[in-house]
Amino acid sequence: MKLGSLHVLFRQLRRRPVYTGINLVGLTVALATCLLIGLYTAEELRYDAFHANSDRIKVLGIDSDFFGRVTATSYPMGETLRENSPRVEEVVRIREETMPLKRAGEKGTNPVNVLQAEPSFAQVFSFSVVSGDLERALTEPGSIALSASMAERLFGEEKALGTAVYLSAADNADPHTVRAVVDDTPETSSIQFDALRPIPEKGAQKDGWGALMYQTFLLLDRPEPTESFLRHASEILSEGERSWEYTAVDLSSFYLSGLYQADGFRGQWKYLYIFGVASLLVLLLAGINYVNLATLQAQRRAREIAVHKTLGASQSTLARRFLGESVLLAVGASVLALALAAAVLPAFNQVMSTDLSIRAHWLSIAGFMLSFGVVVGLAAGVYPGVAMARFRPAAVFRRHSRTTTHGGGWLHRGLITLQFAISVILIASTAVIYTQLDYVQTKNLGFNGEQVAVVSLPEDAWKSRDVVRDRISEHPSVERMTLAVGLPGAFRMRFGHEPSEFSAQHNRSEDVESVTFMFGIVDAQYIPTLGMDVIAGRAFDAERRSDRTQTVMLNERGAKEMGWTPEEAIGKPFSIDDRSNTVVGVVRDFHQSSLHEPIEPIVLMMHTPKWSRGDGDLAVQLASSDIPGGVEHIRTALADIAPFSEIEVTFLDDKFDAMYRSEQRLSWLFSAFALIAIVIACLGLYGLAAHAVQQRTKEIGIRKALGASLSNIIGLVTREYAVLVGVALVLGTPIAYLLMQRWLEEFAYRATIGAAPFTVTALLALTVGALALGGQAIRAARLDPATTLRDE
Repeated sequence: MKLGSLHVLFRQLRRRPVYTGINLVGLTVALATCLLIGLYTAEELRYDAFHANSDRIKVLGIDSDFFGRVTATSYPMGETLRENSPRVEEVVRIREETMPLKRAGEKGTNPVNVLQAEPSFAQVFSFSVVSGDLERALTEPGSIALSASMAERLFGEEKALGTAVYLSAADNADPHTVRAVVDDTPETSSIQFDALRPIPEKGAQKDGWGALMYQTFLLLDRPEPTESFLRHASEILSEGERSWEYTAVDLSSFYLSGLYQADGFRGQWKYLYIFGVASLLVLLLAGINYVNLATLQAQRRAREIAVHKTLGASQSTLARRFLGESVLLAVGASVLALALAAAVLPAFNQVMSTDLSIRAHWLSIAGFMLSFGVVVGLAAGVYPGVAMARFRPAAVFRRHSRTTTHGGGWLHRGLITLQFAISVILIASTAVIYTQLDYVQTKNLGFNGEQVAVVSLPEDAWKSRDVVRDRISEHPSVERMTLAVGLPGAFRMRFGHEPSEFSAQHNRSEDVESVTFMFGIVDAQYIPTLGMDVIAGRAFDAERRSDRTQTVMLNERGAKEMGWTPEEAIGKPFSIDDRSNTVVGVVRDFHQSSLHEPIEPIVLMMHTPKWSRGDGDLAVQLASSDIPGGVEHIRTALADIAPFSEIEVTFLDDKFDAMYRSEQRLSWLFSAFALIAIVIACLGLYGLAAHAVQQRTKEIGIRKALGASLSNIIGLVTREYAVLVGVALVLGTPIAYLLMQRWLEEFAYRATIGAAPFTVTALLALTVGALALGGQAIRAARLDPATTLRDE
């Protein structure tokens, strides 16, 4: 494009500040939104893509009513596929552990993430080896591989290879020799570790099909659709000792697959789709503003177009000119969008728990945004450009001709309605999401989690439970405390046992099937510390010796699944493994996990030597008068008891709040989308109202001269647009309702969608619409007929 032509385009945009400003603001905000969501999506899609064999790696899992859809598998499953499937080239089983890791003589240590892995780990995955032999480190007993940062933490500038480290807080444990140092795992890896060690020979081959302790990764001989391979693998695995419903996922989709993972939050495809669609809807709203305002501007520029055509300008020349204006505006918006996105990126990173950067890929992002701006400009400018170029000069030069595009009135009405319908959907969805979040955060969970400090005790502290209890209770802010394996939100499934070991066996009617329970191993202070209600029978009593060896408590759901009322359950026999028990109490149902999941049958038993090995949790009810002092006392006391372990104190209610991280992100983004959508829609409405007032200036003057009141003039300007906003409410509300009903199906417990969210949406849409129209309506009502009709 020639410099002179570019100057003309700039001048045209500058001559229409309202039109240019509305479109520039709308496109800038929309493009910045698309950029941020695009960066987030690209980061999520990068997970595990760095592995050379990522297109051939499958992750095996099971799908059961009890465990759900998980990637927990048993050792024999992978071995069976290795031996019987010609499609499986290699198998890797890994098992995650959190263990102390220290060098000899080190005084303190923190728990680190250690993976047990097979030697094939080095062949299947593409983690870079800095030094040493990773395959040897995973083959020889007593060997270990460290991540580069862990090796640096332990040895500094010293050479790590060949040195001894200990997977224990004490130096008298068996040493492990460092055989390899592996580069730190990328942030975009689903597999994270600080150290790797071989799977111990002892017990590995003896674990049964029900011992779901491993993740199994399968390297195929060639890429294959997951559904096809799953059918093949299920046929082979169905011949094993234990029948499961199997599932599988590509490694490249593992992070976004939605499979439950105990190590924390993972992304989900559905949220990428939701964010992507919402950002494109915002861009559509800005595009609608441009199309609406550009086509209406055609009436103001009709004579200019007619003069150009009379002087010989062709339709294609004029169309290119109008497209040039559109592209110039969109490219300018792209530049501003880059600056806006960079400004809000720190806040976006904080909310989304990401570390996105524009600076790291500045040139490619800038090039993409400019190209995207050109595409958006062309797409938005095609219809207005062609429509204006088709004006007929003869019609334009007639004095009282009303030059419009064919069907333009219906187009404008339809686009305005679509704009506000989209805004209504986003606003109503945001209101429902906030309603559900308020519901899950205020619902009675069946226990009191406020001011309850929780510590996951290391093994050495757990073995000294009596000492822990005595030391913690010394502080005046400690009201109650309990030591348990199975706090709400942290019930542990001991996958080393066959599922039958979790089943209640007793004499019951034939119509009641075997029931699988979640276990809680607790002390006598468990119920009072957590504020639970015993609705039948009694709680555990530390003074009764039989409570330690012969009694259990059930929750309501557990009693119901057994076919008992709470009162009927008292005194009933209840066997667990080889231990005979009697039910002494039934506790009111409490949520053992988030409200996404239904309440499970739960059985509680008191600590015994057999059932209390390993580690557990400490929960302390603190007085509100000195919570900081109580937390500091817990840290100090446990540091004395377990000096080699890191002590992390959290609060039980905070742990439950963290379970809704995805929904909290969704609510924040939808709030932003809804705000942006309503602002863009109102800017467009303001521009259309301003145009309407300008076009009907003389009509308004005549009406005022004939006695029209202020309210008559305001109604004249706003009536049509108010009707369109009402139609948008009628169209958008049921769509939002259906979409939110589907989203709420993810929760086992959910708020009832009443009229309140949609009433608020309607009031907000009408209020904001009135504000957008009000200024122009009042301006029109104040026009002086003597001025507007001066040339008549």
